[in-house]
Amino acid sequence: PAGSQGKVARVKIKISPEGKLLSYTVIAYSDNTPFNHEVDWLKERLGSVRFPAHPDGKEALLECILTAKE
Repeated sequence: PAGSQGKVARVKIKISPEGKLLSYTVIAYSDNTPFNHEVDWLKERLGSVRFPAHPDGKEALLECILTAKE
């Protein structure tokens, strides 16, 4: 969103061995409300994404830093 350049949020994402989103947790929001709405909306968008299956048949736990760009 406009005015959010450089703002940062941290999320934790858990993906099943088959590539399905199991959980999406916001660890830290930014101080920018429009950017935070996008961070929340990302959970809905990722719910319909199918990730590649884990080669070892394990769950994947990812901690991501989301940074707003221009």
